[in-house]
Amino acid sequence: ANFAVNPLEWVPVPAGKLVLQTLRSHDQYNTTIYGLSDRYRGDGVADHVVVVVESLPRHRMFGAE
Repeated sequence: ANFAVNPLEWVPVPAGKLVLQTLRSHDQYNTTIYGLSDRYRGDGVADHVVVVVESLPRHRMFGAE
């Protein structure tokens, strides 16, 4: 395996905007999904949104499931 370390770049986020980050599952290559399970995370089909609870009111979001 070849590993590389890249410096992190700070990307400023305008007020009132959010950042969306995606990550690939085990059976996904070049945006094509070959399987519906993710053995690394123990999920089947996983559609998750992760937020910092304390930031919800700032974005006019109230409550979480």
